[in-house]
Amino acid sequence: RVGNTAPDSARAPSADVYRTFGARAIGFNNLGHVAFSGSLRQGATQTVASAIFTDVNGGSSGGSLKRAFAAGDPVGNVYALSDTGNTTPLAEFAGLNYSSGPAFGTVLLNQSDQMLFSANLSSGGQTYFRTDPAGNLHRVVRIGDVAFSPDPLSIGGTGTSTIAGVSNIAMNALGQVAFLSNITGPGVSV
Repeated sequence: RVGNTAPDSARAPSADVYRTFGARAIGFNNLGHVAFSGSLRQGATQTVASAIFTDVNGGSSGGSLKRAFAAGDPVGNVYALSDTGNTTPLAEFAGLNYSSGPAFGTVLLNQSDQMLFSANLSSGGQTYFRTDPAGNLHRVVRIGDVAFSPDPLSIGGTGTSTIAGVSNIAMNALGQVAFLSNITGPGVSV
């Protein structure tokens, strides 16, 4: 509830209270676990512009809420979707933080306690991440990723198109993700 004490990352009560809750999708699964975004305040002063809260407990049966990700925090290790053993962190996220402003959008949660969320980064880019059941981050898609190269719909079929935006994103019980995207590039109009 807005005004209630918000938890920290260790599930302990913090000095912050909930200021607002995200209006986008709230993750809720068949295990009764939840994930959502919100902002925090102390008194009348906003302290955290955006954070994600969940009761998923990184591979165990859940529990009380915790602050999983927060605006301004380091992104930390991120792995490729195919790196199921979490062996090689992706260099593109080294040294990046989540944006200090509104950082998080869509939050989805499947029956395997995998969370899918969008995050604005300190580099100005937007990325969609998926957590594995243990809570490790995996890169799904980043705005600006190559969609097709060469793109058969480009003029002459030789151009490269990139992802310009993501909408209608969904995730199934296996952690597979599907989404719609506008693409852009030289001679590409889709």
